[in-house]
Amino acid sequence: MRGDDETQDQAGLRRREGAARYLGVHPRTLDRLTERGELPAVRIGRRKLYRLETLERYAASRER
Repeated sequence: MRGDDETQDQAGLRRREGAARYLGVHPRTLDRLTERGELPAVRIGRRKLYRLETLERYAASRER
C-alpha cells in the first residue's frame, strides 16, 4: 500500500489513487467522473491531480 507522501502532493493536491481512496471509489470510477466533467482535476503533464477542497465539496454534494 502506498503512503500518504506518494498519493498527496504539496498544496493539498492528491494523486489519482489517493483521491479515489478519499472518496471510497475505484480509481477507474474517479477517471469516469473526471471524463464526464463531474469532478474537476488539475492536469500537470499526463498526471491528473485533485484538490482536497474539490473532493470535499464533491463528497458533500453526494450526501443524502
